[in-house]
Amino acid sequence: MTIANKPDRIKKDLSTFTSFCAGAAARAEYLGDTGESDPRTWLLGVGTGDKVVHAVLTVTADTEALLKEKLKNLDTVEQTHRITPVHMDEGRTLKGAPKGHEHFGHKDGISQPGVKDFHREDAGRKGFHDNHAGTELIEPGEFVFGCKSKQGDRKAPVWMKNGSLQVVRRLRRDVAGWNKAVVDGVKNFTGNMDADRLGACLVGRAKGGTPLAPPCSAVTGLGSDRNGFEYANDPIGQHTPWAAHIRRTPPRAFAGIVGRRRSSASPARPRSSSRTAPSARST
Repeated sequence: MTIANKPDRIKKDLSTFTSFCAGAAARAEYLGDTGESDPRTWLLGVGTGDKVVHAVLTVTADTEALLKEKLKNLDTVEQTHRITPVHMDEGRTLKGAPKGHEHFGHKDGISQPGVKDFHREDAGRKGFHDNHAGTELIEPGEFVFGCKSKQGDRKAPVWMKNGSLQVVRRLRRDVAGWNKAVVDGVKNFTGNMDADRLGACLVGRAKGGTPLAPPCSAVTGLGSDRNGFEYANDPIGQHTPWAAHIRRTPPRAFAGIVGRRRSSASPARPRSSSRTAPSARST
């Protein structure tokens, strides 16, 4: 369904997507983007005229040559349709020993969600991803419009069927600052605490990906050796501290403490664009 030449229709159809229409800059205070994170410091996502981002493209390739070929084709499309690039970030996957890890040194991509009707279901545990202990299958409508969601069919305009929203958030990681804070923090502890252990307590996992959470079931073996764990057997945070990143997002199981989650969607409208071009497949 083509409605690109019907801006009034698009505006009306998107009126219920309040966060999306407002944009990240307008919601900066609510999201905590103040001080050094104030929109005035952003490289994209705020501006007027030809600096407004209407679309975001992520370009990926397994080789540098293939990436350059894709970007060359994209340049032609932009020139043909008079699209003005606003900003481009180049990304690279880590090589050698750090490969498969994020920049703080921890194993990446462990708890990716499974999608119903796409990933195979565990025959012995309904509702969970086969061969991925602890990975619950999520309704496809939580990712794609027009499909069944957790609360039924997520309402969206017909022209958005089989589409989704892409949220882009550009972050600066202070790896040196983190490492120094962990080393300095050890001085506040007694006993066998060291920098690696303290870092694991802050994250909730060792750098290799093994969680601090002990197994929930001695019979099934699910637990810290895989990914099928909760915190029902650790209500006071004796193994996985309450402040650990993994225990806050997601909490998995609470012990009488309920938190509030916030979410937002960044704007994406047609015409000018910002491109993200990693030269290898990201994790």
